[in-house]
Amino acid sequence: MLSDTTKTAADATRASAEHDLKSAAKAVGNRARSVYDSVTDDIAHYADDADGRVRRLADQAKGRFNSAKDQLNDRINGQPVPSAAIALGIGLVLGLLLAGNSRRHF
Repeated sequence: MLSDTTKTAADATRASAEHDLKSAAKAVGNRARSVYDSVTDDIAHYADDADGRVRRLADQAKGRFNSAKDQLNDRINGQPVPSAAIALGIGLVLGLLLAGNSRRHF
């Protein structure tokens, strides 16, 4: 059998090991939380940055579309007869293409 001194030493060693293990587990948990917080902060930052870029690109696209629309309106209003002739030609071509497809089925 073990002596009382050996048992006491074993209990002290066990208690010390448990304490060390708990301390290490707590340190790992704290480090994991720190890494998690850092990663989520980085993701939030990148998401905000991407949101700003997308908004700027959307505003640029909207501006370009409005500019092209205004230019087209100015040309149509400045030259109504050629514009009407072009629209008539496009309509005729589309009508022939669509009618050509429907004639093939009959």
